[in-house]
Amino acid sequence: MRTGRMGVVAAFLALAAVLSGCGTGGGNTTGGAQATGCPMCARGKAGEAVWCQGCGAGYVGSEKITCRGCYDARTGVRSSCPDCNR
Repeated sequence: MRTGRMGVVAAFLALAAVLSGCGTGGGNTTGGAQATGCPMCARGKAGEAVWCQGCGAGYVGSEKITCRGCYDARTGVRSSCPDCNR
């Protein structure tokens, strides 16, 4: 039963990545610095608060954030970053 749940979780995460635009339109495929062609990052640069799992970066108010914990803190998901203590 546990294997079935993991398959469902993996399928959900893959679907979420496809629907968010990660990995399409020339996005970053190396996992390093953000590529300029990523649709999700383009939305963030335009001012939308987004996190791009494929590029490992988020944007809040067009400001790039590379720490997921800091991004969550800036968007109100957490009160502070557990990794940076900010």
